[in-house]
Formats: sequence, structure tokens, C-alpha cells
Amino acid sequence: YHNELTTQQPSGLSQSIAAHLLIDVWGQEGWQQHLTALRDNYRQKRDRIQLICERELTGLCEWKQPAAGMFFWFKLNLPESVRSKPGHMDDVFERCIENGVLLVPGQQFIVVENDEHLTKSEKADRAPYLRASFSYEMPEEVEEALIRLKKVLVSLGCGAE
Repeated sequence: YHNELTTQQPSGLSQSIAAHLLIDVWGQEGWQQHLTALRDNYRQKRDRIQLICERELTGLCEWKQPAAGMFFWFKLNLPESVRSKPGHMDDVFERCIENGVLLVPGQQFIVVENDEHLTKSEKADRAPYLRASFSYEMPEEVEEALIRLKKVLVSLGCGAE
């Protein structure tokens, strides 16, 4: 309910304040300066987190530095012994939670044709991905989360094959 009110139907007061800021205070030039500053901030965060990923996660999973958006997508290099177990991605997610890492499982975004016959776990197992956002958290917090993720992936034998 909170999400619906805050992102889908913002209050009229908030909209009025934003409109005043954009039209009467910043103008087009101010808006462009604001967007440039945001892009620079996100680029710096992304680049720092890319370096942390290279240091901590190389060989355990695969990713590409995002060119747009605010997410790193990690494709897990799970060994066959893990991949062959039904529900293995549910196990990965639970281990992440137990280690204080909250990433979005790839199953939330997978599109599988004719998937009515698949269980939630079967869908999850088809998407060995985790999504990490770098827009909100400070790089130091993301670094700690990635170190914890590394611990989880090593415990699962990622990169061993």
C-alpha cells in the first residue's frame, strides 16, 4: 500500500512543490545541471562498485558493468552439483539472507513461455541471477554486502568448475 501511494500516486502537494522547483526556481538549465550531477554521482558509484566486484567476485559469477540503469546483474557460476538440485536458487537466496545480503532473485524478472506447469522453484532455477542496486546504498555498504555475497558463493562452490 505504501509503495502505491509513494510512487504511483504522489500527493498533490508533492507535485506542486516539484513543479514550482522545476518551473520557477531551476528552469530548464537548472534541471539539466541537476541531471548531470545525478549522472556523475551514479557513474562514480558504479565505477567504484565495479572495482569491488572485480576484486571480490571474479570467477564466482559473471556480470557486465551497467551502461545504463542502476543495477548489476550477477549470473552465478554454480557448480553442477548445486544446479542439479531442484530449488537450488531458493537455497542461494536463503543463504544470502542468512548472511545479511538482500539481493533480488532473477526469478522475479524471468519470462517463461507456457510456465503454468512450473513451480516457483522450477522457475527460479531457470534464472541463476541476482540483481544488486547501486543507486541508494553507499559504496561502503555495498562493498560489505559483496564481501558477504562472496562468502555465500564460495560456500556453494561457485567458480570451482
